[in-house]
Amino acid sequence: MEHAHDPVLPFVEALLAREDITPTAFGRLAIGDPRLVPDLRNGRELRRLTRERVFSFITNFASSPCCPTRAKRAAKEPAHV
Repeated sequence: MEHAHDPVLPFVEALLAREDITPTAFGRLAIGDPRLVPDLRNGRELRRLTRERVFSFITNFASSPCCPTRAKRAAKEPAHV
């Protein structure tokens, strides 16, 4: 039997595919729960406030200075002298 998935899961999966971050690291950074992504994949449904925290994390992740993709892009760009 297939589990129903929380509406946040496709957004989480998209971020994981796009960024250099593991599911465990994502869960720890987003809400302090390293089992978040595996649990979501297995049908865990989040409470509204937790889902909002995850969406907020996803929204702010790409604009963060520690964003892995941003760091990779910066490393590839030539230094301006």
